[in-house]
Amino acid sequence: MIQSPAHSKPLTQAKLGLGFMAISLLVLIASLVYFFHVLQPRLTQEAQDQATLLVNNIAQPLTYYDVLVDEHQTILTTSLLLLYSDENEQPFIKAISLNFNPTLINRPTLFDGQLCDNCFIVSLPLFDNQTAELLAEAKFWVNPVNHQRLINDLREKLLITLSLILLLLAGFWILLKHLLQQLINSQQHNQSILNSIEDILFMINSNGTVIDQNPIAATIVTKKTFVLADLVQTLHGQPLDIITDSKLNHPIEIRYKQGKYQGEIGLMTISKMQPSGLQPQDQFIVLIKNIQALRSAQAELKHQTELAHLSRLRTLGEMASGIAHEVKQPLAVIRLGAEGLKGLHQQAWSDDSRQFALELDQTIIEQVDRADRIVRNIRSFARLEQAAAQWIKVPDVIESALGFVKQAYHLDKIKLIENIDYNQPRLFMEYHKLEQVIVNLVANAKDAIEEKSANTPPKDYQAWIKLNLYQQSNQVILEVEDNGCGMTLEQKQKCLTPFYTTKDAEKGVGIGLAIVKNIADLYDAKLTITSNIGEGTCFRLSFNCPTNLTTDDALA
Repeated sequence: MIQSPAHSKPLTQAKLGLGFMAISLLVLIASLVYFFHVLQPRLTQEAQDQATLLVNNIAQPLTYYDVLVDEHQTILTTSLLLLYSDENEQPFIKAISLNFNPTLINRPTLFDGQLCDNCFIVSLPLFDNQTAELLAEAKFWVNPVNHQRLINDLREKLLITLSLILLLLAGFWILLKHLLQQLINSQQHNQSILNSIEDILFMINSNGTVIDQNPIAATIVTKKTFVLADLVQTLHGQPLDIITDSKLNHPIEIRYKQGKYQGEIGLMTISKMQPSGLQPQDQFIVLIKNIQALRSAQAELKHQTELAHLSRLRTLGEMASGIAHEVKQPLAVIRLGAEGLKGLHQQAWSDDSRQFALELDQTIIEQVDRADRIVRNIRSFARLEQAAAQWIKVPDVIESALGFVKQAYHLDKIKLIENIDYNQPRLFMEYHKLEQVIVNLVANAKDAIEEKSANTPPKDYQAWIKLNLYQQSNQVILEVEDNGCGMTLEQKQKCLTPFYTTKDAEKGVGIGLAIVKNIADLYDAKLTITSNIGEGTCFRLSFNCPTNLTTDDALA
């Protein structure tokens, strides 16, 4: 099973820590060995050579026979040599020993100065600078203070260098640890994403045998070894081995044959993995997504769409009397015009008759267009399919929506009050959706008025419905207000819930206001409700303005 690499984190960091300590210790030992076994002996030898060279230069006064043969001169010369010092006022020679050649100078060995344990000893034969005869064997004890100072300086530099190297190694270790932590975190993040996928993920070979799976798949299939064909079957008749051989990457629908999803529908995609040296044969990634919930949601959406369509048809049924009156009026005008033309055709034409005939012709054309608009509005409102969103003028939509109900509401003695600001920005939305919002809100207001009218004497109650359109800040406000029965707090909280209604079953299914809420959410409009029992209700829709342009220049 695909597992998280979290367990490897402590082990990996421990290995890197040991490696860092080993490298640091190796660098330290190598530096110390180089200093004490290579550098320091070499420096000591160089110091010895420099001391010998310097002694050769300053011991020249002892190469005279006259000086060595005279004891007083010899002591004076050695004393001067012992006083010779460097720039730090340290005596260069600490002691001098002269062993005279008895054949030339018959004197005992001369020693002057103070011996020291760590002095450089330089042995030097003294030859007469004139006769080149050996006068004496001399030993010089050279002060090692300069050499020791150099060694100390080198040790300090070595410690500083080692400290810098250790700091660099520590910085490298911190950087490496940080990079390792990032790598582990990235692996854990990727693994957590993989493990949190609710879809089934398999790795199969070319024979269809499952060789690995994610934790979700492990909870569905408990068998350790199985082939993919044991779990799923395709819905369109393609055998799984053919699909694998063809290496298709497009999804295909399948049905689960076992496990907790047995009988449900899924969407499967098979992708070939990139070849590597670790896999001896072709391997495939199989991703199966359970779409049973999606299918159910689609069915529910279709059901709600059909109910919304039924709601529109019910509204049209309620509008039938007003629509019939609206269509009857232009048809009556057309009939009168046609009868007038018939009478004219039976008489001799005059200029006045010809003008009257032209006016009748124009009246007939206008009334036919009016009837055509009414029919087209009815067909558009009653249709089921969606249309594309467009820049629309809200006043035009209000006029179209009220055109369905004006006459019917007039007959029911309901006063329609329009407070419309025509200088409003256009809104980008589907024309008939906004029209449906207005029609549903107006129909809901009419129902509230009818409920109040049933309990109120006609002389004491003038029913009205107000439509207000105005701009507030950067929003277009559309209000539908009535003086109907109003709503209780519970009714106001539940009225937008699908299928909630206080009406009789034959008057509605409680989906009109739910449709208004869904359309408002679709276009990011805020819907607020203000209502008082016995006083009325106001539905307020606030649309965000996409631009500051008005309806007349929004598309310029």
